[in-house]
Amino acid sequence: MRFHISAQGILAVVVVGAFIILVGIWMWRPPSGDQATMALVNALVMVVGSGFMTVLNYYFGSSSGSKDKDETISRMAQTPQQQLPPNAIIPPTNP
Repeated sequence: MRFHISAQGILAVVVVGAFIILVGIWMWRPPSGDQATMALVNALVMVVGSGFMTVLNYYFGSSSGSKDKDETISRMAQTPQQQLPPNAIIPPTNP
């Protein structure tokens, strides 16, 4: 198995790791304090949670398929195609 290290992959791992750590801390040591502290903690969890969802959408959503499609097209463009002889008859296709 071959892994390609990229800035996007590293940032995705950091965001997912931060989300898992925040949820773990939230579960085992629930935050307590005044309303301002709770508002700050909630905002932090929401920001990291939206980053987590963005990572999931990229890697498992349409962006991943689009990237795969682009790589396939690039690979096909670099592969020499078989040429038909000049007098070849191509049968008509039915729609």
